[in-house]
This record gives sequence, C-alpha cells and structure tokens, in this order.
Amino acid sequence: MRLFLGKFSNKYPEQIEKKYYSAQEKGNPWYGGVEPGDYVFVNYVGKIIALWKAKEYTNMKNSVNPKHDGVLIFDEIKTYNDISLTNDFTRYKHFVHNLDLVNKVSKSTKNLGFIPIKTTDNCPMPEDIDFKNNFINIYISLDDDTIDLNPKEGDIRVLINDLNEMKIVEIQKYSNGKFDLYKDFNDLYIEKSPERYTIKELNAYALEDNATQKRNFLLTLIDELEKNGFMKVSNPISLYDNLLVGRKKYIPPKVSPPPPPEQEDLDDENSEQYAEYAGLLNFNPNLILYGPPGTGKTYATRKIIDNFEKKYFSENSSYSLAEAENRVRTITFHQSYSYEEFIEGIRPILSNDEIGKIGYKLENGIFKDLCIKAEKELINKENNSKYIDKPYYIIIDEINRGNISKIFGELITLIEQDKRGNLKTILPYSKKEFTVPSNVYIIGTMNTADRSIAAIDTALRRRFTFVEIGPDSSILSQYDNHIVNDTVDLCKLMDAINDRILEKFDRDHRIGHAYFMGIESLNNLYQTWYYKILPLLGEYFYNDIESLTAIVGESFYDKNGNVQYLSLSKGDKGISNFEQKLIDIYE
Repeated sequence: MRLFLGKFSNKYPEQIEKKYYSAQEKGNPWYGGVEPGDYVFVNYVGKIIALWKAKEYTNMKNSVNPKHDGVLIFDEIKTYNDISLTNDFTRYKHFVHNLDLVNKVSKSTKNLGFIPIKTTDNCPMPEDIDFKNNFINIYISLDDDTIDLNPKEGDIRVLINDLNEMKIVEIQKYSNGKFDLYKDFNDLYIEKSPERYTIKELNAYALEDNATQKRNFLLTLIDELEKNGFMKVSNPISLYDNLLVGRKKYIPPKVSPPPPPEQEDLDDENSEQYAEYAGLLNFNPNLILYGPPGTGKTYATRKIIDNFEKKYFSENSSYSLAEAENRVRTITFHQSYSYEEFIEGIRPILSNDEIGKIGYKLENGIFKDLCIKAEKELINKENNSKYIDKPYYIIIDEINRGNISKIFGELITLIEQDKRGNLKTILPYSKKEFTVPSNVYIIGTMNTADRSIAAIDTALRRRFTFVEIGPDSSILSQYDNHIVNDTVDLCKLMDAINDRILEKFDRDHRIGHAYFMGIESLNNLYQTWYYKILPLLGEYFYNDIESLTAIVGESFYDKNGNVQYLSLSKGDKGISNFEQKLIDIYE
C-alpha cells in the first residue's frame, strides 16, 4: 500500500471534475512515481477533498495540456468534508513526520505534483483513515516533570532544556505511556539545523533577517514557555518552518536573486490572478488596487511587478531584482504630501558656517527622478535596436489619502497611455520640458474603509484601471494556521463577521484576512481580537451598540458599549468562555 498527497491547482478545476492529472507521458517527474493501484489524497485549495486510486496512464484531450494528451486517471474512493491539509492531514497519528510531510506537502516543489506519505506499521487502510478523530497534539515543552501535558498516543514533544538557554534537547513521541525519541523527526531536525541554535538565538536572527512571521512565532513561544512551561503548536509545518529548520537567511539580490524565505516556499495558487493583473499594465500603465484593510493590496503590488517582469521583460527577472536595480520606488500619500515632493520644488538648504544662512535649491521629486531614469532606458533603445528597455515602477500606498489633483498637477494628463512620450509640458519651477516615459508604471493602493471608490476624483478614475482586492478566507487555510487551539476556526469566524458587516454596513468595511494571519496561540488570538478586531469594529460602528452586538454577539460588550474581557480559563466543556463565544459567532 503506497500513499501520496496530490497537489491539484485551482487553475485547473477540470482535473477535479474529471478525476485526472495532466503531466504528459508516464515517467514525467510531475507524477512523482505514482503507479496504478496507489492511493492519492487530493489536496485542493488547502483542503483534502477526496481519496483517489490511480487507475491507468492513458491519452485524453484536456485543457491543462492541449498539446499533450498524456494523463493519469483515477477512481474516486471517498470524499471528505472540511479536512485541512495543515491542521488535520499533517497531524494524523499514523503518518511519519519526515521532510515530505512537514515541508513538501505544503510548499511549491519544482516538477513534483505528488508527494509520498510514509506511514506507521499499524496504519489503517486508506479508505478507513479518520483524520478528525485520530490527530496528534504537538508541544514545545521545558524539561520539567511537573509540567503535565496530558499526552495521548502519538503526541509529539520538542524538549527544551531550560528557560535560560532555551536549547532543543530532542524531539520525542508519546508511545506506550511515555515520551521516547522520535527518530525520523529528530534526524530531520539535526540534518536541517546542524548549528543547533537556541530559541533566543533564532529570535535574534529573525529580527536581523527581518523574518516577521518567524519572529512572531518565536516571541510567542518564549512568552508561553515563561508563563506556562510549554506551548501547543498548531501543526508540524509551522513547527518546522519557524523552529526546526534553523536560520534561513535572505541575502539581498545582486544579479539573479532568490525570493525572500517567507515567500519562496508558497505554492502560489493566486499566481494566475497576479499574472492577469500584470497584463492590465499593458492595457493601462496606471493601476489602482482597492479594497478593505488587511486584504494584501501592498503584497499584491509586489506580485504584480514580479509577474510583469517575468512575462514582459525577462523570465529571469523578478520584483526583488527590479528593486535591487532601483527600478521600484515606494511612497505613501498623506494629506500633507505635495507636488513639490512628488514632481519638483524649491527646498531650503542650511549652510554649514557659523551664521547658518538659509539658501534655496531646486530639487526633483521622487516621480520626476524615476521618470528621468526611465527616459535614459528609451534613449539607449533608440541608439541600439537590440536593447531591451527596462520597466520602472512607482508604488503609491494609500493613494486616496492625498490630494491627487494637487500632487500630480499638470501631470494628471501626461500619465495617460496615449500621452506618454508624445505630450510634453513646461514644469513651473524648472521651466523645462517634461514628459512621462512609456516604460513607467504607476500602481496605487486604496483603502476603501477610509474613502469609497465612488468619492475618488473623476479625472483620476478615468486615467486608472481599478482592481478590487477583497477578503479571502481560503488564504488562511492554504498558507496559514486557521484552527486555533483545535477549537476556533478563523476562516469561519472571518466569513461570519464579514457577512454581518455586509448586512449592517457595506462591502468596503469588511475585515481582511491579514488580521487573522500569524496567530500561533490562543493568547495571540485573544490579543488580536481585543486589540485589533474589536477596536476596528468599534470605529466602524461608533456609538452603535446594537450593530456591534449583532455582529459579534452580546458577550463582548455590556449594555453601555464597554468591552467585556472574557476568561481564557477552561470551563466545563474543556474550552474557555472566550473560545466558546467566538465559536457561537459562526455556529
């Protein structure tokens, strides 16, 4: 009996409907060595949706590979409902935690669509596997006999020597009433982290390397160890990525860079969407991404540039490389931002002598400076027909917070696609001709909770293409921990809150998925809920207690609108009142 995890992209739903996988002829590495008779757990949008059995390799016309008919077809054995890849599948007690299970099943692995799953000797037949009732718990715990984890068969413990050094002693598995060395997992840790950094050392490196997600995990871990002596980890993937793998230092690119460590492993199901947005820059070089706060608009600007670079400039290029070559500039508009900062203006200069006289100098703004550099690329192309001019980008965060007409001035006309390089104007300060080059792309982000798209200046709306980036709970289940403490489902919680906001307010004030990302513990969720979510809702529904309680229930506010802080202590049902009231919102 051989088991595999099959990765099926949401770009090709036909493969799910017709139960096949298209990777040309048998033997292609994408098939991962799957043979007829092997079992495959189907992973689709972060969920295990079915168990299939490989039937045969054959030829079939398909939309995935129109030029190649070779496919592997399957028989369906059973379907699943609400089985998470990270929180259910990887925690099944009869699966062995090797690199395949804790890393490759959730990461983008080049030329590999099927990952082998190693099982214990007493693993049931695939069709009899029950994920929901046979999951393990994962703990990081101090080496202290007084700490009672109340473990069950198969639970994992990462043993830490003490609070002072915080060094990993070994990884253990609970079997036959005691914790013993978990050889497969422990060997993987030793292989991937030969330096054996302590938790405190890793935390310092995470700060130095700007690894935000990893540092959040480590800070939470240190806090939990100091308070409780242990921390319950949501899933083995989070444990591996944030602790066991050691330090993955990101080196800024010089020529051909790797992506940052927190992004390089994402099996980016949304790449097709970003590629489509990148294509819009050819239709109109001025693009605005709009949506509620926390929906990943700023992140999307980087992915759009990354896709545009690869598709329309060079397949070896990327956002990171463009940034390293100073072809990307990022600014944030605000109410005080002016034409003089964006285009050009006269700036005061203080002399270095004792008198400290003040002089004045004409200086280029950030946009004019970028346009001058981009113009040089076009001149190089005129002198050399084989030269490929490089694109330049300006990302304007919170574009709707500035006075657009005042900041752009006469350039509001010059940024139009048909005016680029053709229409020139005389700038008011320098008295020189200026035009916006065709290889400059403007990407803005707009928070609709601050100002609706309907309120945007008509001149601006006419010159930009607008793309909505909305809340997407599936991102939590695909790339993050969406089940906290095995009780609260963040996907369901977020969707329920947003559905009620739509009823009581509008779509512009929904809560983005970023608010629910990076939550590693119940304490993290408690802090996020009381110090991020509720204040945000309180701002939206100021002095409207009826609407607030309709959205989150009556337990979090008293009759006067004061926030009520619920207990984290376990109750009769084995969960805290705080957890239960969150569950009540979506059940």
